[in-house]
Amino acid sequence: MKGTLWKRFLMITTVICLLLTVTSCGTDELIIKKYETREVTVSESFDSILIDVRTADIDLSSASGEVCRVKLTESSGEQYDVSVRDGVLTVSEKNTPWYERVTLLSTGSPKIAVQIPEKEYERLVLKNSTGDISLTSVCCGGEIDITLSTGDILLSDISCGDLVMSGSTGDDRLENVAVSGSISGTRSTGDRKLTGVSCEELVLTGSTGDDLLEDVIASDRFSVVRSTGDISMKRCDGDKIVLETDTGDITGSLLTGKMFEAFTDTGKATVPEDISGGSCKITTGTGDIRITVS
Repeated sequence: MKGTLWKRFLMITTVICLLLTVTSCGTDELIIKKYETREVTVSESFDSILIDVRTADIDLSSASGEVCRVKLTESSGEQYDVSVRDGVLTVSEKNTPWYERVTLLSTGSPKIAVQIPEKEYERLVLKNSTGDISLTSVCCGGEIDITLSTGDILLSDISCGDLVMSGSTGDDRLENVAVSGSISGTRSTGDRKLTGVSCEELVLTGSTGDDLLEDVIASDRFSVVRSTGDISMKRCDGDKIVLETDTGDITGSLLTGKMFEAFTDTGKATVPEDISGGSCKITTGTGDIRITVS
């Protein structure tokens, strides 16, 4: 009997504390989460960038001028800090109580738009849990490292030393991207489209989704491996090519001849009979293989 009374007392106390907490944070914010946009001007110089948040769309681009401008669309429960320390521009999320994130309706969504001066940067690191990440007209002599859970990655007119991308659910779009070193991309579920991409080494892996590559050139290794999905290429090339999917077709055109090895358990394999050039190993469990040299 005493145990039951004690449990009831704890339950009632917990409910009262929750009600008091909820009431203190304001009824309006609980019903409607309101977003407002503010701009932060950064006059200090920096060579690297770190953006580390949980939930926001991130847009990073360059423009003429010597001043960095950061536009932040935020609510009372999602606010951001902007600072420069040891040559690194950092945008991070402020610590806010969990109840300030609770809401029924919303007037918008969190966004971070960073406009940086046109120059070559040393390193860019972008981390996000939920939201899209977009980079436009950015030059980085070192590594660009992008990590997110759910959201799209959009890169346009980018040059860098190395490119690392990792995501769970979402699509990847790369257009006019020049990488002097390696490109490494991992995506659990989602499609990828690469257009006008050059690098030394290309390594793409994924579980479910399609890969479309147009005018993609790797001077050394060219590897695309999927569990389920089609791999399509147009005017692509590499010295050591590996294309693999468990379920799906592998089709397309290469720029130069290869020593082809093609394997399919269920389907038809059609490849050129070249015996010179680099290597090209193509494997699918269920699907067709159709490769030409243009």
